[in-house]
Amino acid sequence: MTRTTARRAALVVATAALVAPVATSAQAAVGAAPTASPGWSVSAHLPTGSPSWRGQDLVLSSPGGTSKTVLGRVGRGERVVDVSADGRRVLTVDRRGGDPRVVAHDTTAGTRSAFAVSKLEQVRYLDAAGSKVVVVRGWEETDRVVEVRSPGGTLVRTLHTPRRGTLDAPSVISTPDGSKVVLNRSGRLRSLDARTGATISTLSGRTGYSACAPTRWWGTSGLVATCSVTSGSLRGTEQVLRVPFVGTSSRVTTTAGGMGIGWMDAWAHPKGTVALSINGCGPATAHRLTAGEPEIALGVPSDHTEVQTVVGDGLYHLASGASCGGPGTVRLARHDLSTGRNTTVLGGGTVSSVAVVDLYQ
Repeated sequence: MTRTTARRAALVVATAALVAPVATSAQAAVGAAPTASPGWSVSAHLPTGSPSWRGQDLVLSSPGGTSKTVLGRVGRGERVVDVSADGRRVLTVDRRGGDPRVVAHDTTAGTRSAFAVSKLEQVRYLDAAGSKVVVVRGWEETDRVVEVRSPGGTLVRTLHTPRRGTLDAPSVISTPDGSKVVLNRSGRLRSLDARTGATISTLSGRTGYSACAPTRWWGTSGLVATCSVTSGSLRGTEQVLRVPFVGTSSRVTTTAGGMGIGWMDAWAHPKGTVALSINGCGPATAHRLTAGEPEIALGVPSDHTEVQTVVGDGLYHLASGASCGGPGTVRLARHDLSTGRNTTVLGGGTVSSVAVVDLYQ
């Protein structure tokens, strides 16, 4: 499942016209909302001209933006971090003041449940149905805890505590049925039974690569992880490894990247693996790691964008006409990796955050 943690870089994107305003809550009954599938998304959207007291709409959008349904409304400070496979359950986080507050929205029932988490690092759904959430809390590898909770915050079980070792990266991914999770315990990527926390298997690593953070599944044969390189010619950079369930890890990226800092993520695609270089706050580049097609040209250099994920042929990103960190409206856009076409999925205001339904959810 695609996740929207705060680890994204900037890209150049082509110009796209803003779409027509989204239907209001009264115009779009949640019960009649379409069922999502891979490439559909739920965004927190503030329409142009909204008064200061108005909250953001939760908007379910089809991949091309032709279908949009308002599922409900959230506070100005809430950010979407995950969505269930059918698009009906949404997780948001509000980090304004005090401990972060996790809010689980059931848009079909019209209910929401909230709970506070001290030192929150990551929260996401444990399974594709959104029946449980997995929480990572703790700012240091020596004090991190991984818990499974109900959407209302009730503790179901603890998967990791400092007594079991360090948690070297604050990142966890889970299988669609929620039966297994992968995390980095005591320097190794491990597959755990999500019902007991017991280790099922220890996955292969690579000498000189540490603090590997699992980021997504790589088909059905393994996963990808972003690691810090501690030795060799790439020392000091971030590199992406492909880690199979059985066999030896291999490097997806093998260079220092655009600014010599490395790479932050990678996705499989039939026309060549897509990898995102770390370029700080300036216009970053997404590359195809295939001879003859090294860079994905997205057009207008003035656009600052934050890449969210790649699902199928779609590269989804939040695009702003403002410079990095500057004010301005933000739209959700999709770049078609097969045709090179750019489409605005949701505009007419500002999209603060988005979660996209993934192929392996």
